[in-house]
Amino acid sequence: MKHIFFLITFLLLFSCHSIERKNVEPINIEGIYKKNNSSTKLELDAKGLYTLYNPKSLDHFVIEQCNYASKGQWRYINDNNAIDLISENYYQRQKGFEFEIKSENKHSNDSIYINIQLSKDFNDVIPTPIFNVLINSNTSNLIETSSQNIKISKKVLANNFKNTINFDILFKVYGNIFYNNRLRYRILENYTLDISKANYFTISLPYFDQCFYEFEPYYHDYILIKDKKTLMWKGVEWIKQ
Repeated sequence: MKHIFFLITFLLLFSCHSIERKNVEPINIEGIYKKNNSSTKLELDAKGLYTLYNPKSLDHFVIEQCNYASKGQWRYINDNNAIDLISENYYQRQKGFEFEIKSENKHSNDSIYINIQLSKDFNDVIPTPIFNVLINSNTSNLIETSSQNIKISKKVLANNFKNTINFDILFKVYGNIFYNNRLRYRILENYTLDISKANYFTISLPYFDQCFYEFEPYYHDYILIKDKKTLMWKGVEWIKQ
């Protein structure tokens, strides 16, 4: 009987010890990890923030390059022995979404006009976008165009005073190219346009630049911890430096 008692006690102690070991967070997860066969680096700092740095350009010419591809928060998940990433765009509004609207009177008074002003990066490195404009959340009033100058008849508006507008910037996907960045950007949502004193609205997006366009979003993206020095992410090993 004593043997059975000691056996049960031993099994219980071993079980508790195993659970404790499972819940112990691996030592020194934070650090800089380099992608295998690449100069791309992932930094996990002690404050729970991550930065995914772009690879260094090997071009002989001096070109402008974004320092990082993504940044946000990371946390350790002990049940899966993994790292969970959430990029900053999911918990704060990024600067690239900031806009300015100028109201004035121009052209015919039976229509409203929307002029979209983009940063210089759209002329150099950002593809031509599609502008999606929705008036008063009525899908029959949806306008989709690549023109930066949009004319809307006042006949489709709810009244001659205040109307709401949703404004998105879209990028079309062609071929088998895989995109890490976002393809849809909601700039305005139920924004009120007062057309009682103006009919020409200029929407400026001064901070929608190359780095904002190329930003990579991650929402609960898992990185597996292979060992103390190695992470496995996107099918590739990342080695701690």
